[in-house]
Amino acid sequence: MSRVLKSGPILICLLLAFAGCATGPGKTGNRDRTTSSASAAPAHPAAMQLEVVPAAPRLAPPAVTLPEWSPSQARSYADTWIGLERWSRESGLGGVRQVAFGPAPAFALSATTGVFYLRIHSLVANWNGLELHLGFEPQLIDGQPYVHFLDLKKTLEPLLRGFQPSDQTNRVIVIDPGHGGQNTGTISVTDGVYEKEYTLDWALRLEALLATNGWHVILTRTNDTDISLSNRVAIAEANKANLFISLHFNSAAPSEEQAGLETYCLTPTGMPSTLTRGYDDDSGLEFPNNAFDGANLEYAVLLHRALLRVVRNDRGIRHARFLGVLRGQNRAALLIEGGYLSNPADRRPGLSREARRGGGGRFDRAAGGGAARIGAGKPTGEAASRRGHAGRTAGEPVCVRSPRRERTQPLNSGGSSDALRPVLVTGGAGFIGSHLVERLLGDGHAVVVVDDLSTGDLGNLRAVSGDSRLKVIRSKLSACCELERIVAGASSIYHLAAAVGVELVVRSPIHTLETNLHETEVLLRAAAAHRVPVLVASSSEVYGKSERPQFSEDDDLLIGPPDHIRWGYACSKLMDEFLTLAYAQEKALPAVVARLFNTVGPRQTGKHGMVLPRFIAAARNGEPLTIFGDGSQKRCFCYITDTVEALVRLQNDPA
Repeated sequence: MSRVLKSGPILICLLLAFAGCATGPGKTGNRDRTTSSASAAPAHPAAMQLEVVPAAPRLAPPAVTLPEWSPSQARSYADTWIGLERWSRESGLGGVRQVAFGPAPAFALSATTGVFYLRIHSLVANWNGLELHLGFEPQLIDGQPYVHFLDLKKTLEPLLRGFQPSDQTNRVIVIDPGHGGQNTGTISVTDGVYEKEYTLDWALRLEALLATNGWHVILTRTNDTDISLSNRVAIAEANKANLFISLHFNSAAPSEEQAGLETYCLTPTGMPSTLTRGYDDDSGLEFPNNAFDGANLEYAVLLHRALLRVVRNDRGIRHARFLGVLRGQNRAALLIEGGYLSNPADRRPGLSREARRGGGGRFDRAAGGGAARIGAGKPTGEAASRRGHAGRTAGEPVCVRSPRRERTQPLNSGGSSDALRPVLVTGGAGFIGSHLVERLLGDGHAVVVVDDLSTGDLGNLRAVSGDSRLKVIRSKLSACCELERIVAGASSIYHLAAAVGVELVVRSPIHTLETNLHETEVLLRAAAAHRVPVLVASSSEVYGKSERPQFSEDDDLLIGPPDHIRWGYACSKLMDEFLTLAYAQEKALPAVVARLFNTVGPRQTGKHGMVLPRFIAAARNGEPLTIFGDGSQKRCFCYITDTVEALVRLQNDPA
């Protein structure tokens, strides 16, 4: 069942709220921000509470009746081209007009709802004066324009039908101010204000306008707090929102040339994206929000047109598949890039901060006039009481972390250099991981550690626990709700998380195999999606029972039989290597594998079977040293600082 909203008031309020943002908001740091219709959300919530509201009404009948294809027909038409002239006449729309000639002719298709222009071999089309982007370039076949089946179904048909959402009493909108906390977004070259403050300022104005005129508005954040993408989606789901709008601003720094408004919908299944930013764009993927492809486009047209009254440069309605905040939405959902903070001239008309503080001028007149034009009535009863909870939620807790500590560098600076992006270290609370974290912090990096502490210990990080650039998340990779966001914001990844130690391997073989195989797969998938360089730590155990005096990476490997459990560890690490190299070959993931031998040094423990700590403990206690076998075996050991040096060099220069 589709859920829709009366669109006019939304776009009016969106326009008015945006028009009031002539300059950036004040530099607020981490102070709390409150909404005009709600008490402030707690600055440090222990858990996110979710509130549920009734379901939404159904989509109104289309203004124009177009031929419908069933899903089975759609599959048969995939990757085919449809003659636009014949299709338009069979649909009762009349013929197609050629409006430009030459090597790239242009055509126009008219309906009661508007005029659609397209040009042969161009992905850029036009609908009633708005720029929008197709998935496939139109073709000229026998002198006639042809469009791809998916562009016909996902672009032309929704626009030509027209958009007539029904009236309703339950109007729930989630406004999502992008970024927050240490996830600052980009930065304005004009006043040095972060994107996170621009988006929050815009959202607070929009929330105030809509709430005053009868809409139930939920903000994903009301202060300078970072909310994970999954929780932003969860807020909309728990409140059964009809529409989700994520607010952002763009940057092309250091270039100051690009300017203009962009509105993004999730890319329909089967169609290539307008924007990929280097991420893997698998057109075969289908997400929950793809069920709302038509509504997404219709809302995008309405809101994009409204904002173009303020932002003069039209960069079009576009599609992207990597936007995690849209993928899981069970409702119409958009992401709006409201202009380029890297361009000093790309500014919104409206009041200055000083005039706005004085309470007069254009913003107040526009807000008052917009409120009168909305005409939606005041909320009463339950709706009125719910308005007091905008921006925070009640109910069952969802996956959310406690607010992170302040850092001197942002987690993701939205296009800044790698020096400002953190390094992700999985297993960073372990013996090797903790020494690597110390080295990276000493080199000036911010570091994010993900470790379930199954073999690691937070005490290993005691020496750097007060460093504001360090963030530690206690979780398995497969259970970390923030993993995608963390990986997307990372400059590089060191994957050290593993089940290690002979004693642990023999005692818990299932845990060993699942940890070493599944957790690596989860990480590699995320790293490949965002093309983040990854170093995977393997083990000398993969050489098996080789009797060579020296080992080489291209040696044949001799692994023992499967009824000897200890060889499961060697096989799991070898499979990690195969999987890493497969992602490098098939997904172009920048990756390197490092086979570590016996690393020794401070903080190594003997409780999982490590030999030198056990020797030392036995010697200190006056106990005999236990040696397995006949004592003729040879082992090589590498001191921890040498291992860390090798890892850093391999990551920085994998060739």
